[in-house]
Amino acid sequence: MNYYFKYEFGNRGAFYCLFSSLYLLFLVYKIYINPFELVSDIQSYYLHFLYGGLSDFGVEFLLPAMFLTAKIVGLGFYDFVFLLGVLYLYPILRMARLVRTPYLIIYFSFFLLYFVPNYAFLMRQYFSFFLIVVFLLNKSRSSYFFLVLSLFAHLSALILVAIIISKNSRFWPYVAFLSVGVFVSSLMGFSLMQGVLDLLNAVSVYLDKDDLIRKVDAMAAHTDFDAGSASVYFILSLSVILHSIYMIRVRDNNLILLIMFASSCLSLLLSESSVISNRIGFAGYFFSLPYFSMVVSLFCFVDGYKLRLRSCCKS
Repeated sequence: MNYYFKYEFGNRGAFYCLFSSLYLLFLVYKIYINPFELVSDIQSYYLHFLYGGLSDFGVEFLLPAMFLTAKIVGLGFYDFVFLLGVLYLYPILRMARLVRTPYLIIYFSFFLLYFVPNYAFLMRQYFSFFLIVVFLLNKSRSSYFFLVLSLFAHLSALILVAIIISKNSRFWPYVAFLSVGVFVSSLMGFSLMQGVLDLLNAVSVYLDKDDLIRKVDAMAAHTDFDAGSASVYFILSLSVILHSIYMIRVRDNNLILLIMFASSCLSLLLSESSVISNRIGFAGYFFSLPYFSMVVSLFCFVDGYKLRLRSCCKS
């Protein structure tokens, strides 16, 4: 154990310190010096920050409560976003332990280049995911508090909770091949998404929920691939195939990796609609590069090019 911590904070400690410094500088630059624009969902959150109340998002009251607290202590919206970014540094560094040193550049670069202001755009879902990661990183009874809180940050946490409950299921590796197959089929013109949209539309009309109807209509308007989404799906396809091979051979599921894996599969299954895909498969889609760096860390190269499980490689 002592050797591990000496290695972790000795050989990699400088890398962690460098990233943390750059990350904080990027936060300052992207939030205060060259602030992101208040558009789309970010503008909506800005208006909720200024004028909203606890009931703005129904049972998802956690973020509105944090807004009110921030205003009471004199913080502005950009200050609040900055503090969230600082808070996220904790799970970023903790999850970095799942990444081998050669791949840390991929892992850390993602958080410098793409993380801000994306976490402000999907603020509730990011914060909900943060709480679940904190729960998984701190295996104690008291950590269940964070799991419960995540449900009141964003109800998509229910999907991740279901994944955690099914952690010992042996069907996950085969879901990977199915999801990649569906993704490839959608590229060839097969439409699974239309059936899903029809079902959601029927449910929204039956429940007579105007907000749900509006969201389904918005999802239906985003059923095409853009270059950015396509590249994400290809990365996810490679990641879940490699991860499924590892799961079949080793049968040792790290829960953070399992969440990334299952979310990636869901994202691929729904890839015909980028909006549904990145909301339902949030953890996989929006953390595709960190997930990829974690997956390749499960393997090593032998003789320079042969890919092997790390457990089969010499230290």
